[in-house]
Amino acid sequence: AFFSEIIADPINDDDEGQPTGEFSAELEVMIAERSHRRKGLAREALLLLVYFILKRVQLPIREFVAKISDGNDASMRLFTMKLGFKTRRRLEIFSQTELVLDANTARELATRAWDEVQGYEFHLNLATPDAVT
Repeated sequence: AFFSEIIADPINDDDEGQPTGEFSAELEVMIAERSHRRKGLAREALLLLVYFILKRVQLPIREFVAKISDGNDASMRLFTMKLGFKTRRRLEIFSQTELVLDANTARELATRAWDEVQGYEFHLNLATPDAVT
């Protein structure tokens, strides 16, 4: 799971052009190996990513956004039925549906997921991308 961008509203920039106010975080997930799909890995990865973002990213996150391509029924079920995202709008030009989940609801779900894995934490050493401690 990863988040592809933090979205700020340019209308809320300060005099130096720095964003102010609250932000949206766009989430994406892919389980490439077919044999690992439908085992709850995407849900767990997304919730733990949300937990990390809310704890470590020093920005006021208002909401989480996901854009699901037409025909991706598994992702639509994951985000709407298992994570509680709601449809915000249809993006016809991209053949996608934009979904949204408010940060407070996301925080509750993510905290429960974190508690389920008993707070196991790992750290990436960014100097050597392959190193996980």
